[in-house]
Order: sequence, then C-alpha cells, then structure tokens
Amino acid sequence: MKKNLNLYVWFLLFVAVMMMAAFVAGMAVPWSLRPYGMVSLTGRIAQLTPEVLQVEHAPGSPAATDLQPLALFWDVREKILRNYVKPIKDDKILTYGAVRGMLAALKDPYSRFMTPEEYKEFRSSTEGQIQGIGAILTQKEVEGAEHPQVPQDEEALRQLVEQIAKGKISVEDAVARLRAFAKGPGPGSVVVVSVIPEGPAAKKDLRAGDIITKVDGHPVTGMWLSDVVEMIKGPAGTTVTLTIQRKGVDKPIEMTITRARVDIPVVQYEMRKGKIGYIWLRTFNKQAYAKLQEAIETLKDQGMKGLIFDLSANSGGLLPMAISVAGAFVSNQPVVYIQERGKEPEPYEAQNSPLVPPDLPVVVIIDGGSASASEIVAGCLQDLGRATLVGYHSFGKSKVQTVVELDDGSALVLTTAVYLTPHKRDIGAEDANGVRGIKPDVQLEEPNMEQPPSPEKFHEYMIKQAQEVLEKKMMAAAPAAKTKEGG
Repeated sequence: MKKNLNLYVWFLLFVAVMMMAAFVAGMAVPWSLRPYGMVSLTGRIAQLTPEVLQVEHAPGSPAATDLQPLALFWDVREKILRNYVKPIKDDKILTYGAVRGMLAALKDPYSRFMTPEEYKEFRSSTEGQIQGIGAILTQKEVEGAEHPQVPQDEEALRQLVEQIAKGKISVEDAVARLRAFAKGPGPGSVVVVSVIPEGPAAKKDLRAGDIITKVDGHPVTGMWLSDVVEMIKGPAGTTVTLTIQRKGVDKPIEMTITRARVDIPVVQYEMRKGKIGYIWLRTFNKQAYAKLQEAIETLKDQGMKGLIFDLSANSGGLLPMAISVAGAFVSNQPVVYIQERGKEPEPYEAQNSPLVPPDLPVVVIIDGGSASASEIVAGCLQDLGRATLVGYHSFGKSKVQTVVELDDGSALVLTTAVYLTPHKRDIGAEDANGVRGIKPDVQLEEPNMEQPPSPEKFHEYMIKQAQEVLEKKMMAAAPAAKTKEGG
C-alpha cells in the first residue's frame, strides 16, 4: 500500500509537470493526443502504467485505475463534435444521451435521467401538480400482450432489413424494431398503472391496466419507458393519440387526448352510512400526511366508528411520506425495512404519533394500481395485523429510488435499495404462482356485469365490498368493547 501510494504521488507530480510544460511551451502533449484532452490523456497513461494508480479500495467499489471508460467517452465525444456532418450547437445533448444510455444498460425501468426542465416538472408533481395526460405509466411483462419480433442477432437483423426492402413491414414497425435492437428489448409492455379521474386521460376513458401499443401511430412496444413518456408528454393544449390494448376487448382502441395541467387531488374523504369513515389517499406527495391528518381528525370529530382506507390506483410517491402515513396507524414498530447493496436490512419507524385509535376497525383497499409507497403502507398494516386488506393483488414494486440533483440542475433517479415489509417480505419477488405484489386478505371477484364497468363504477364496487367486510369487523369488535367496558 505504501509503495503504491508513493507511486501515486509520483504520478500526480508527473501529470502536474506535463500540464505546466504544456502551458509554458504549448508542445508537451503530442499533436495526435490533443483532440482527446487531458482527461483522455490521463486515462491512457493510467492504462499503460496500471500499477501507478493501484490503490486498495473497498470490495464492490470501482477500481481507482478504471479510467478507460472515461477516456473512451471523451474520445467519442470529441470525434462527434469535430466530424459529424452537422455542427453540434449544444454538446449537452451528447452528455445527456450518454447518461441515458448508461441507465438504459441497467434494464431497470425505474432508473432514469431528467434534464433540468424534466426535473423541474418532477418537483412540481411531488408538490401536487403535473402537466400531461394525467396518467401514471410503468413497464412490465403482461401475459397475452402483443410484442413485435425484435431481432436479437446479426442474422435476424439482416432478415429484418430484407423485409424492409421488400416492403413487407411498415416503416413505423421497422423503426420500433431497429430501435429495440440497438438498445436491447425493453422490460415489457407499457402499462397504465393509474389514471387521475379529473385528468384528460380519464375523460377519454383511459383505464388502469390498458397497454399502450402506439403513440401518434408509432409502435412503442420494445421501447424503453422513458422514451415512451417523452413521446406522450407535451405542452398543455396539444394533443397525443394513443393506441391501446385492453383486456376483454378484441380490437385496438384509439383515443386522442388533449394535454393539460392537472392538479392532483391528494385526499378525498367522507362519512358513509353507519358512521363509517372513508379516506382515499391518491398520492404520496409532500402534502400527503398533512391532508391525511386533516381527514382523520374531521371524521373522528363526526363520530367515526370504522375506517375504509383506500389506496387503490395510488402509484406511490415519496418514501418519507409512506413511513409517516403508516405511522398514522401504528407506533413503536418498524413500518418498513430498507436493504441497500451489501448491507443488512435497516428498520424505519415513523416519528409521528398514531392518528387512528388502536381499537378502531380498519379495512384497506388495494388493486393493481397500488404500487411502491402504497404497498409499503398496505404491507405494514397487513403484517402488523392492524388492518384487513380487500381488493386485488397490488402492483409489486419493491425498489427504492434515490433522486440525486446534479450540478447543472438535471437529476439522476437511481434504484439504490429494496424495501421489505415488517415481516421482511419482498413484494417485488414472485410467489409460488409467479405473481408479484401484496395479496389481499379478502380477494374480490370480478364484478358480474355484461359490459366492462367504467373506472368509476368499478371503484364504487370495490368500496361497497370493502364496506361489507368492515361492517362484519365492526360487529365482531362490538361485543369485545362491551366486555371491556363491563370489566
């Protein structure tokens, strides 16, 4: 280690001398290396003399000598800037493109890069407002979904080119397949997780579970989610046409949606028949806990005797908000475990006091649109026996993303951990039946209707079923309460 450190010092001294000589004489760096700059030159020297920078490092961390990727990036960047047929007016597009390419190589739909403009929009969405069609999308494998044949080797690519030349496939389909070949196939179909009822997509009857196959006529199956989102997003007042595949409908459905600025309703609540409180938490943004607290206190003042806590179509949000919301129901226990790479699971307890009385019966509604933060809360209340879960399997996202703001105002969203329920269940893992997500305690049957119900009717169906379960819980709890009072 000492020998290597001495070599490291000598290497730095060598580089300093080289840079000083270049500054004074202008000839220290050979002409053939000048286009690459000092970053590339340092990388090349390090590869020629690897022992110079061979310093001990922690297991799993990148080696100190691994500078060749940086030199390669700089080499390619400089060649593009100098030789591309058209001048590159803003070389940030190359840097941003390289970053997106690195994240795409992870094949993780949750890790992504945001430009300064996209990051600004992201921050506004966590504060309660978004601009677009008012839908949350994800990417996953869907049984029965139609996928284009994506070439995976040179021979398949040659055959695809022949098909294009003979006019056997459309230009749009060819572009989608070639893009997929270049990046590798995406993790699955682009699926609608949830739709904001008051948003533009809801007004056109886009539904959770719909599979988006085309955007403005261009096939998107095989593309990465970030690319599809970029195609769908746009300024308020403009339109986008989606082609979707819907369960139970034979033919593709096409709908043109006018983009708009959408206010996200955080919480909706009411007192229902029999003094049953109903709260629908729609998102885990920065306002979530404060709005939930307001709803609970209001319903308690009105004499609430039972609570339906609705997490359906809630695609998640901020992790701290999920922990606080779970803390509204339980105390002095871990509500979630966070497991980072190479570390033991770390327990997280809510810092706030419970808002819901411990003897108040609670039923939680979940469905396929309940994801991430929703699953943290639902899994916590199920594991700790605080609530009965009613509905359908949740989405199954157990990955935690960290948002890192970069120097130029852009941001990196990177999967850095997995969350586990209090019983250390990884709900992103498949069960014995190959299904991810939280299984509800009471799994509902599909509603018996001639036509597929609208989202509003289906949602009301889930609420009524949850209310029946809650009423039974309240009746069972009533004798126990009377015995306690008599004792």
